[in-house]
Amino acid sequence: MSALVHETILPLVREVGHLRASGHYEQAAELEERLRAPITVAGIVLDHTGDEGWCWFGSRGADREVVHLSIEGDQWAVLLGARADGGVEAQTQGRGPTVAAALSDAHNTYQTEIADVLLRTGELLRKAVAA
Repeated sequence: MSALVHETILPLVREVGHLRASGHYEQAAELEERLRAPITVAGIVLDHTGDEGWCWFGSRGADREVVHLSIEGDQWAVLLGARADGGVEAQTQGRGPTVAAALSDAHNTYQTEIADVLLRTGELLRKAVAA
């Protein structure tokens, strides 16, 4: 079975719905099986979670980098997480009509949040040194 291209997944999910609605359950089941194939995002292989709905999860480096990808309505949702030595963790999420758009949204969200955290930390350190 060939790997699915990210852009083909949402239309195929919609097709499953149409097939089920028109009573073509066997064809819908065959297509669903194809959609449960692993996909690769950011170099990490994501396996279908088997949960209700369309969700894939993968990690790299003993869960130091994780990606959770799901379909919510007509959009992709992505949750990215990373853990560093010393217990420092970071995560961000994004949404978009394509996987690339969801990853871009997550990146933009992360950059905004990191800048905010750095500003707050810097202010806290200035107050601590002044005390």
